[in-house]
Amino acid sequence: MEKNELQNLLLKITTTYINVDFDEVDSIIDQSLREMGMFVSADRAYVFSYDFQNSTTSNTFEWCAQGISSEIDNLQLVAMDSIPYWVNKHLRGQPLYVPNVKLLPNDGPEGLRAILEPQDIKSLITIPMILDDDLLGFVGFDFVKNSYELSETEITLLTLFANMLVNVQNRKAKEQKLNSFLSITQNQNEKLKHFAHILSHNIRSHSTNISMILSLISDEYPELHEFQLIRLLNTSSEKLSETIRHLNKVILINTSTPEKFSTLNLHEVIDHAIRTLKFMAENEGVIIENQIPKNTICKGVESYLDSIFMNLITNGIKFCSDERDSFVKIYLKEEDHYLVIFIEDNGLGINLNKNREKIFGLYKTFHEHPDSRGIGLFITKNQIEAMGGKIDVESVVGKGSIFKIYLPHEEY
Repeated sequence: MEKNELQNLLLKITTTYINVDFDEVDSIIDQSLREMGMFVSADRAYVFSYDFQNSTTSNTFEWCAQGISSEIDNLQLVAMDSIPYWVNKHLRGQPLYVPNVKLLPNDGPEGLRAILEPQDIKSLITIPMILDDDLLGFVGFDFVKNSYELSETEITLLTLFANMLVNVQNRKAKEQKLNSFLSITQNQNEKLKHFAHILSHNIRSHSTNISMILSLISDEYPELHEFQLIRLLNTSSEKLSETIRHLNKVILINTSTPEKFSTLNLHEVIDHAIRTLKFMAENEGVIIENQIPKNTICKGVESYLDSIFMNLITNGIKFCSDERDSFVKIYLKEEDHYLVIFIEDNGLGINLNKNREKIFGLYKTFHEHPDSRGIGLFITKNQIEAMGGKIDVESVVGKGSIFKIYLPHEEY
């Protein structure tokens, strides 16, 4: 009966450890020490941690029965060489079990009996806490009022309890480490955002000053337009201003407070982009097909989605082939928890063996075209990721490309 009751108690403690919030771990360990101590009629239950680097051990948790004095404050940074019996047993992965202190041999002032009797301990068991062959500490139970002989089953179940303590403390340590990393990362991100805004502002100010100076020179000395150096300066100034505009877009996506998601009709969002690009598509002889069902709903940032489809459809038009009737098709599939939007064209295609790693890089272009800047796909990727999605591409040179946009999706 007692075996079943102890098993049920361990099951209850296990369930509590699994579901515990990590800021409540310490109080739950205190509670479980009390429950286990009371069940086996112990007078004191405790946890010690080993510090092998400094050769000390410290009492970290303690429960005491009524009328039993607390020892936790007296048992901090205890030298390991003062308790060799504990340490040697635990290093071998074995519990130190003393069913009756009075039956221990009188082995001098440094012996085990000499250590336990002044504390009025009549029986004792300490069980090593081991994680991946590393000895972390031990959990112990002292019997002060009466000696107590534990059964093999009780020792086995107390060992299981020690393993449970190892797991919950290990989970807590990992959580604390993760939270520390997250805090550091968040702090670094804030510093990077601050730096990006300062850099953007300062460069933009200098660029504006250069443009204004060149404009004043042009007004005062129009004849200087004939000099190649002046023309080169003007071109460089225009390119610098354009680069800063592009960088500002990227900084805005990555450092601004995320825009609120809206419930959107995906077919209508794509239709809006198609209507905007209608003249360009007709001029290039490209047929655009919106095959998205008219009742398709998604959640996203409308301005981002509009920019994404404008960029990708524009690319399908710009890089169409003169050798065949050109098209851009937009269709979708549902995959796991994603809404996968396909934007397929039969244009020039991209050599992915050569360019896959840099296809979404800043200022990366893959075809000669007067309007190519190498910024569209970079911004598109950042906008998709800002909405919790991802983007991939399949492409064959001379046959076309398929861009796949993965947006988080659930039933609405």
